[in-house]
Amino acid sequence: MKPLIEPGRCSACGSPAERGRSGVWWHARQADSCGRNPARFEADPQPERQQESPRNRQIPHPPEDR
Repeated sequence: MKPLIEPGRCSACGSPAERGRSGVWWHARQADSCGRNPARFEADPQPERQQESPRNRQIPHPPEDR
């Protein structure tokens, strides 16, 4: 499943940007908006994170009853 919001950068000014599932993208902070028309969204080249394996919840050495 595609993530709801994908992080990236604006190709024109390099400030942080975000892209939704529909493909529409925007600057992450309104103050950083450059307003340039030829600007494109560039996705961050980070590999997708894998889910961590579940913890072992079994007690390895239970205390003995006395």
